[in-house]
Amino acid sequence: MMLSEELLDAYRSTRYRVFVSPTQTFVLRVGQCSAEMQQLMKATRTTGGVFVTACNPFGEPCQAQENLAANARLLTRLQGMTSAVFPGEGISQDGRWREASFLALGVSRAQALSLCQEFSQNAVLYFTQAAEPELLFHPEISVSGVN
Repeated sequence: MMLSEELLDAYRSTRYRVFVSPTQTFVLRVGQCSAEMQQLMKATRTTGGVFVTACNPFGEPCQAQENLAANARLLTRLQGMTSAVFPGEGISQDGRWREASFLALGVSRAQALSLCQEFSQNAVLYFTQAAEPELLFHPEISVSGVN
């Protein structure tokens, strides 16, 4: 399956918001180092992680109930992997698209790719201790110049 340039640009320009607490949030951007993420990893004694959703598999819109149920399954899965799980939200550049998501710290690259496959996502946002998020694409997705 080939990912369009338009969709790839949308992933790259999305704001990935993390809700650490009711009064503390920060935004991750593809390719931009995040001091807030570095601080959170230090506070939780973790290195790396994934920002992921189970909503709208392979970008196909689903009913709200389906997305809620899928994200509930994802949350259970993430909580079985790490205790450092935070709610999040992917927000398009124009603000018209929002998708409930999670940030899970202490998750390896292999685990992030496994989640991408298990929940049929085109991509997930992965980062190492350097806190510079990158898109990891589903193995069945082709992206010009990436895969």
